[in-house]
Amino acid sequence: RLLRPQSTMARTPTEWLGCVAVALILMSCHCEAFSGFGTVHSLRRSPRRTCRQGLQQQLRSGLANWGELAEQVPKPLIRETPGNEISGASEVLSTGRLTLFRDRNGWCPYSERVWLAMLEKRLDFDEVLINLQGGKPAWYSSVVPTSQTPAIVTAEGKEVHDSARVLEFLEENYPERPLMPSDDASRAEAKKLIAQFGSMMPSGARPSSRAAFLIRGSGMPLARQDVEASLSKIDSVLGEKGGPFFMGGDVTMVDCVYAPFLERWRFQLPCMYSGLEAKSEAYPNLLKWYDAMEERVPAYASRVQGDSHTWELALDGAGG
Repeated sequence: RLLRPQSTMARTPTEWLGCVAVALILMSCHCEAFSGFGTVHSLRRSPRRTCRQGLQQQLRSGLANWGELAEQVPKPLIRETPGNEISGASEVLSTGRLTLFRDRNGWCPYSERVWLAMLEKRLDFDEVLINLQGGKPAWYSSVVPTSQTPAIVTAEGKEVHDSARVLEFLEENYPERPLMPSDDASRAEAKKLIAQFGSMMPSGARPSSRAAFLIRGSGMPLARQDVEASLSKIDSVLGEKGGPFFMGGDVTMVDCVYAPFLERWRFQLPCMYSGLEAKSEAYPNLLKWYDAMEERVPAYASRVQGDSHTWELALDGAGG
């Protein structure tokens, strides 16, 4: 429960460090009380005081302190900075590090595509979180001319925006951990699936960040049969290679492209259409894909993926 996310935003590495440190101290205190060093009867008599004293003793005696605990936790490769805490473009461009600019809340599916791909490629990069709801920082347009997210700036200062262009750039310029198949035929097929993304989604829907491809331009939900038709098409494509991923047994850039939208559908469809579940036996290949993404793609399961509360909350403002 201590480590369970309680907000719509993913925890920062610093927040995770704090959670892990507190958990380690509590575990240490608990073990001491029941291993002979502490007294069980004193815990029963005054649990609140004993627990507090145990924590204080742990820190004062040197058995555990924040500095030592911090050293035991692996240093994150990713550093997050809210955009409104940056004074100007020069502060970003002078770091000499690959930097991802994405939306602050993690609601933008196009930002999520790039975010997931960069994590899955194990890149060392910084993140700058841009507030898309409350006004973007004044300096942002001087770094990214379109002022849109996602965008990246390389260590050399090259700016690339638009999720499709960014994904292609990352694959070409950071080939150490490729996310596209190595043989020409499979690579061409993967590119085709990425290019067909729009036609796989329901027609007549707007690519809303809050409820992607589920709401018409008028603000009304799509017809149920249109959504079911898209689910069937995607399920069929996933079955062509035997799954569980789009290109077979390994996660690729194709999965990164589709994942943000299928993630939202998993939690939002039941809220909009009674009994309609994307992750169900009705779509067996999709069911395998959802399970594989959570079990075999740590970057997605532990860092990127939202939960039911997140996407139900996002859905509240989707029709406006």
